Amino acid sequence: NKVKGYDNEPGVILASLLLRDKLNKMGIDAIVEERSVSNYLKKHNLSYEYSYRATREFLQDKLKNNSFDLIIDLHRDAVAESVTKYTKDDVSYARVMFVMNKDYENIKYAEKLSDIMEKKYKGISRGMYTKHSGSFNQDLDPKAMLIELGGNYNTMEEVVNTIDVLSLSIKELLEWKKKNKL
Repeated sequence: NKVKGYDNEPGVILASLLLRDKLNKMGIDAIVEERSVSNYLKKHNLSYEYSYRATREFLQDKLKNNSFDLIIDLHRDAVAESVTKYTKDDVSYARVMFVMNKDYENIKYAEKLSDIMEKKYKGISRGMYTKHSGSFNQDLDPKAMLIELGGNYNTMEEVVNTIDVLSLSIKELLEWKKKNKL
C-alpha cells in the first residue's frame, strides 16, 4: 500500500507529506513539521497523553520566525470504517472531521473549509467536533485547526483521493481569506 515516490508507511506522516506536495504544486507554500512526537515523548519520559506538549513546543518554535495563512494539525481517527468511508461516483474517499475548541475564533476557518468541501462532495465532511476544553494548540494562532483525515481503516487510495479534494478546498479557503482581507 505504498505511494509511488514516498518511502513512508501509510499513515498520518505520509498523508501530511502528500498534502504538502499537492499544495506546493498548486503554488501554495506548505511545510510539514518533521520532528517526531514519539521521540520527544521518549526524550522527556512522557506518555502518549502528553503529545500536545510536544506539538505545542514544535508550533511555538515555528511561529517565532514564521507567519502562516493556515496551520493544520493532521490526524487519522480511530473509529469504524463505516464512519470514515465516503463514496461518490464509484470513487472512495476518507471522510474529514474538524476538531475545534469553540472558544477560539479559529472555528470560522474550519467551518468555511468544511463548507467548501461539502459544496463539492456532499457528505465528505463529518463536520465539527467542538469542545470547550483542550486548546489543540488553537490558542497559539487564530488560523490553526485540527483535521481528522479518515481513520485507521481507510486505504491510502481513499486518503489520496481526499487529499485531492482537501488541497483544492484549502486553495479556495485561502483565496476567500485574501479576498475578505482576513
